[in-house]
Amino acid sequence: MSVGLIDTNLGLLLQRTKLLLDYKRIWYIVFQDKVLQNQILFWIQQDQLFKEGVNEDNDVIGTYSQFTQMINPEKVAGEHYTLFDSGDFYRSMLITVGFGTLLIDADTVKMESENWWRDNDIKKDKILGLTDENKTKLAQKLTFAYRKAIKEILPKY
Repeated sequence: MSVGLIDTNLGLLLQRTKLLLDYKRIWYIVFQDKVLQNQILFWIQQDQLFKEGVNEDNDVIGTYSQFTQMINPEKVAGEHYTLFDSGDFYRSMLITVGFGTLLIDADTVKMESENWWRDNDIKKDKILGLTDENKTKLAQKLTFAYRKAIKEILPKY
């Protein structure tokens, strides 16, 4: 009985090394991490929308008017939109991961019918994108996550 190279530890290592060339598969493995997904959503919800009221370009989405403040004193005229209101929009945010793709989505139907949405020309994809600062944070996290994924793919010798 002969044993081929593929049946040896070296063969196993070569097979696993081929997986490293499939960046889409590693992307998928890395972004399936719910902790990472929750971190991305946190950056959008808290850092960008709630604290700063900005879209992915770091542009303020809009500010509350005097009229809005009269209707709802919790919304102070001149302060930025948080898009929180009832919290439904934040709770609707989700991340869908594909091989080499990442989609951040949320239900904006209720808001899209509002005048303030149209008047401020708010774009859903811009709201759900990361600012450059948060992209930098993500890149740092991905460096660690990719290293971890690679260690799991390659056997330990």
